[in-house]
Amino acid sequence: MTRSKTAIVLLGVLGAAILFAVVACGSGVVTLHEADNGGQVVLYKGQVLVVDLESNASTGYRWELAEVDDAVLEQTGHEYQAGWFAVLSPGAGGKDVWRFLARSSGSTTLTLEYKPGYKESAEPAGIFSVQVVVR
Repeated sequence: MTRSKTAIVLLGVLGAAILFAVVACGSGVVTLHEADNGGQVVLYKGQVLVVDLESNASTGYRWELAEVDDAVLEQTGHEYQAGWFAVLSPGAGGKDVWRFLARSSGSTTLTLEYKPGYKESAEPAGIFSVQVVVR
């Protein structure tokens, strides 16, 4: 292959990689876990934010949404997923999975509290909070 053909092939591959990177930035799913507590996440409009937190429904505690600006970040789902070992050990934990859609540009604090479902005024046993910026 000549130098000019090699250069064209390399530019084509590089162009495709750059295009893929640009498309990947504006779409997809971003997942957060306990280790992300207190941090910041930047999303683009249309991206989905998933918050995946350890939980144990058999204790009566659950993660509850305490704060979010739903004009910026809209909750689209929430489910409790028992771990695979729950079949062998009925009191075993699982996880709470929350889903949000980045709706419009802006910023909001997303706060979830781990509280007993049977006591409305109880202090949370845990707090998960992140700053979300939507571009």
